[in-house]
Amino acid sequence: MIHQTIFLFAFLSTTNAIISTIKKIVTYQAMLYFVVFLFGCITPFTPQGIESEAGTLVIEGDIILQGTTKVYISLLQALDNSEVTKFITDAFVWVEDINGKAYTGSIVTDDNALPYYLIDTETLSFDYLYKLCVSLSDGQRFESDFLTPLLTPEIGSIDFLVNDAQTEVDFVVTTYGEEPVLHSSLYYKWRYIEDWEVQSYYNTYTYYDTISMWIKPFYETHSLNNPFFYCWDKGASSSILIAKTDHLEHNLVYQQRLHTVDHTDDRISSLYFINVSQMSISLEAYTYLSNLKKNTDEVGGLFPLRPFEVNGNIHSISHPGTKVIGYISAGTITSKSLFVSTEELGIYLRPFDCRFIDWRTRPFPMPWTFLYEMGARVVGSSPSVTFYEVEWAPPPCVDCTQRGTKIKPSFWPNDHN
Repeated sequence: MIHQTIFLFAFLSTTNAIISTIKKIVTYQAMLYFVVFLFGCITPFTPQGIESEAGTLVIEGDIILQGTTKVYISLLQALDNSEVTKFITDAFVWVEDINGKAYTGSIVTDDNALPYYLIDTETLSFDYLYKLCVSLSDGQRFESDFLTPLLTPEIGSIDFLVNDAQTEVDFVVTTYGEEPVLHSSLYYKWRYIEDWEVQSYYNTYTYYDTISMWIKPFYETHSLNNPFFYCWDKGASSSILIAKTDHLEHNLVYQQRLHTVDHTDDRISSLYFINVSQMSISLEAYTYLSNLKKNTDEVGGLFPLRPFEVNGNIHSISHPGTKVIGYISAGTITSKSLFVSTEELGIYLRPFDCRFIDWRTRPFPMPWTFLYEMGARVVGSSPSVTFYEVEWAPPPCVDCTQRGTKIKPSFWPNDHN
């Protein structure tokens, strides 16, 4: 019983880590108003104290020259509303230049992504001003101010900085803006997407077959000798990432922190990839995002500064004075990527115990069926094993799908499967 208890503790420790993460997410939802996924992705949040504002229209997106524009339209939800955020998919959305020429969008829906409106703005010129227009099915119309498009400089570098204690790594961006500023700006915002590879601790070639209740080789049922050794996962920025250089002698952003990764984080357990997108923004856009960031970052002090006191640049044309949330920018986007391995970082520490489970405890061994149903997995290099030669280990040590998926990014640099 003592060894069974040890196994259950190891198994439940992994489960508790998942539960802890879920609790953090729930707490975050209670704190945040909403978080902008810059350049077109949003994850809506609603805090306490604004229940009366539920139903307010939220419009997010930027007019992207030399590219495509994505616009997300949703309704603000009250905190006590358990329903999924309502996205509006029957609106008419377009970009219009100062001369009245319109570039219309179409709705894009995907089971794996939030619905958005896609507008081809590849041919937009810096010679004109542009605005975003939205017409809802009930006749309400919203427009942004006319915007001067800004040219975004190339990203100088993406780097990583390990702290002295070897417990964290910061990923940072460095940017050199134009001097003098021409179609550019002294204000910037970023977003990033990230992918990473995870590997199981044990490379096993066998599995427990629940039908025969015996150990079998993977090659009998899978195309791979071990389909659970290599996995991948992905993420994206959820914070407002901005900086300014108006107080500096040169238009230089040096090693601006994007995010910090702990030394026990799976993201740096094998191979990590980050792609950073950068956009020049106006002083007004920077001020809006800076004030919004104060609301979303300050724990326990979201209001006195209420989100609705932070005025955006989108207005109701059909019903002047109607509240609408969002700030639209216009310009180009530049991006840069970085791959970094766990060997280069040199700080990863596996957060879970991968010692074999002592299932042979007297007065009788733990049944294999019990071990399997509790989540343990077989570790073995050969299917020809006797009863007492079989080893079992906690699931994250054997099955990489506990920590990722088998969906490999198309651009991944190795031939792992």
